[in-house]
Amino acid sequence: MPYPFVGNMDLMGKLRSVELSTLVLPTLLLLLFYGARGSHCSLVHVNMTDRRSLLDFKEAITADPRGALHDWNDGIHYCMWSGVSCSVRHPGRVTALELGSLNLTGQITPSLGNLTFLRELNLTDNHFSDQLPSLNRLIKLWFLDLSGNILQGNIQDATIALANCSKLMCLDISSNMLVGSIPRKIGSFSNLEALYLFQNNLTGTIPSTFSNITRLELISLAENQLEGNIPAELGQLSNMAVVELKGNKLSGRVPPGLGNISSLLVLDLGMNMLSGALPPDIGDTLPFLEWLSLGTNNLEGHIAPSLGNLTFLRDLNLTNNHFSGQLPSLNRLIKLEFLDLSENILEGNIQDATIALANCSELWFLNISSNMLVGSIPRKIGSFSNLEGLDLSQNNLTGTIPPTFSNITRLVYLSFGENQLEGNIPGELGQPSNMQALVLKGNKLSGRVPPELCNISSLLELDLGMNMLSGALPPDIGDTLRFLVWLSLGTNNLGGHIPDSLGNASALVHLDLSSNYFTGQIR
Repeated sequence: MPYPFVGNMDLMGKLRSVELSTLVLPTLLLLLFYGARGSHCSLVHVNMTDRRSLLDFKEAITADPRGALHDWNDGIHYCMWSGVSCSVRHPGRVTALELGSLNLTGQITPSLGNLTFLRELNLTDNHFSDQLPSLNRLIKLWFLDLSGNILQGNIQDATIALANCSKLMCLDISSNMLVGSIPRKIGSFSNLEALYLFQNNLTGTIPSTFSNITRLELISLAENQLEGNIPAELGQLSNMAVVELKGNKLSGRVPPGLGNISSLLVLDLGMNMLSGALPPDIGDTLPFLEWLSLGTNNLEGHIAPSLGNLTFLRDLNLTNNHFSGQLPSLNRLIKLEFLDLSENILEGNIQDATIALANCSELWFLNISSNMLVGSIPRKIGSFSNLEGLDLSQNNLTGTIPPTFSNITRLVYLSFGENQLEGNIPGELGQPSNMQALVLKGNKLSGRVPPELCNISSLLELDLGMNMLSGALPPDIGDTLRFLVWLSLGTNNLGGHIPDSLGNASALVHLDLSSNYFTGQIR
């Protein structure tokens, strides 16, 4: 018996031994009824304040499309209502309210603040609006998730509404419509381990008082309008595992003090206005880092060679910065799966870049486009057998396309566009059966469009424009590539009749055959 309540057999014995009077019979029958529904609930343990608070909450719900609160009625003890849990040690006292992802619409009523034994409140992914009411009496609350609603008001007021909830360990009010600056008093929540404030409209700076929350392991302030420097005091949080500040207006340098958080697993500072060089020892001081995202900032200088020491790294994103020089050796990153170095000013030979990644056999995405790399694409590129996406476009690559791409059978996206590549398009490119996009535009490729490309039935985009291709198109191109959405062959030397099959490519939304020598019409 999980609760100290009277069970069915005990109750039947009492009914046999007690002289039933007209006064006690109704009560005993009710006890029997609730005992039959579950021995852990009984009218003996009713807290009228908790019950009334729940009913007030239900009355404020204006839409319940899934009928989640259908059983919130007098026919069932409130401890058995959907989403409600009660205490074992203090029967009848509500300890948890779990009503996430139910499409409920309404307001969060102040009456929830009367559930003084509440420890967990989860209303995530609903449509609750208006401001957060005072929950200051919930001194036992340790888990609060109100994310994914349309709560409004100032973050300062929301913090005041929770001021006495000193036991909070997880606070999630992300993906709402809160405004204002994060208050310095946020540091008074000294027991917090996880704080999610992302996807609101928060402004101002990140307060240095976060350093007071010494237990903090995760902080996400992403996708707001925060500005100013990243406070160096964050480096004092020695238990931190995740720091996510992307999508703000933060400026200044990446604080070297972050290197003090040796426990860090995820550091995401992308899509800000950070500048300067990376701390040179970043790869030595963060030995357990698995995710490093610094893309879309104004960072400059050489890519720190110490990044090559991050042997647990799986995701490295440095796109859209001003990094220069050559790519340092990343050969020790044997767990690396995602690497985006696009839109920088990296130099050197593509052969050397490939050697710098030779042991990264787990890579499934590699993007070094929009840089200043030179040289011929090495045949060894085919050894990256797990690649699904490869983009080397907008560099100064020369030579021919090696046929070894046939070894990369998982390729979904391949782009060598806007280089100086020449020679024929190898028919071996038609072997990867999962290909959805092949972009070779803006080179000096010659010869025919290989009929083998028509074997890639999954192809959605084929862009061979602005080359020196000649001859007729494969006659079955529209039959075999029936899912094509984008076909660009403009500015070549192609000729002959437009294949009748092209009219069967019913999914096409973009077709460019301009500046060629085609005859006939699309049927």
